[in-house]
Amino acid sequence: MPLGKRQRKVILILGLTLGGLMLLCVSLPLWFPWVVTSLARKGGVHFVRYERIGYSRFALHDLTFTNEDVRLRAREIDAFVPTVWLWKRLSTNAMVSFVGVNGWEFESLPSTNKTGASSTYTNVQRITAIVKIVQHWLPVASLSNGAVQVQKVALKIPVANLSHGKVGAQLGFLNGSQQAALNVNLHQRDPYDLQVRSESLGLESFIQISMDSTSITLEATNLWHTNQVELLARFGREGALPESVGLQAHRFRLTGELLALKEYRDISGSVSANWERGALALDLDAEATPIASQTNLPPLKVSIHASGDTNSVTLKTARFL
Repeated sequence: MPLGKRQRKVILILGLTLGGLMLLCVSLPLWFPWVVTSLARKGGVHFVRYERIGYSRFALHDLTFTNEDVRLRAREIDAFVPTVWLWKRLSTNAMVSFVGVNGWEFESLPSTNKTGASSTYTNVQRITAIVKIVQHWLPVASLSNGAVQVQKVALKIPVANLSHGKVGAQLGFLNGSQQAALNVNLHQRDPYDLQVRSESLGLESFIQISMDSTSITLEATNLWHTNQVELLARFGREGALPESVGLQAHRFRLTGELLALKEYRDISGSVSANWERGALALDLDAEATPIASQTNLPPLKVSIHASGDTNSVTLKTARFL
């Protein structure tokens, strides 16, 4: 049966549309560099050179971005072109890196905002929303030879990888020899799990962060030189400081050398610190015995009980025997 005039018109329009889309995809290597350059300039991003890597990836060299809060530099960023990115995203269990970043630096700039401290609860909410978007559109990514500067804290990050909600990274202090391994499990819903291991610091931490409509709760179990330290903190909806913090270390034992007391054997004791709505309570009891060759030194026994707030600390009792 011959097609009518309207049907032929519809088929022609569909054919032209499909042909146009195919032409755009085929010619993407020609027009995509112009689009990237234009969008980068509008967003305040500058780079020295665009490089096409076959028909599936591209790279930006010597990229910089600065605003009032952060400064970011990267020697090289490579990624899938949009068509391949979308195709890989729709496929299941894609394991190839969508984005690779090498030789990068992140610096947090001093804030010029003179208003009061922002809410930790609100900041975590915003970060969580960003993490969910990143998880959806960026399942796999890799970073190498990086550094982070936040005020006076400087970290080097030789390797960091994201794979379907799991983050693994190697950390180190730029001004020291301490190193650590970080693993984060970003579930679709909280709680979020973090694990930190550092042989140089003798530390292993297991951290869980959960959030509800009224507060954020951070629970941490830490093993420092085999001593267990428990930490529980709760942040309300308002303010930057936690509403409550509890730290407990019962029956700890540390070497004198670790605490710069080489003349003494192990230092043992217990410590408890609690912060509740602006009030601090601290209790510390410890004792140590000198090594046999240091006969002139007396045994040490320390008992400290103190209270305070954000402005001052008052010693209730302090005994040194």
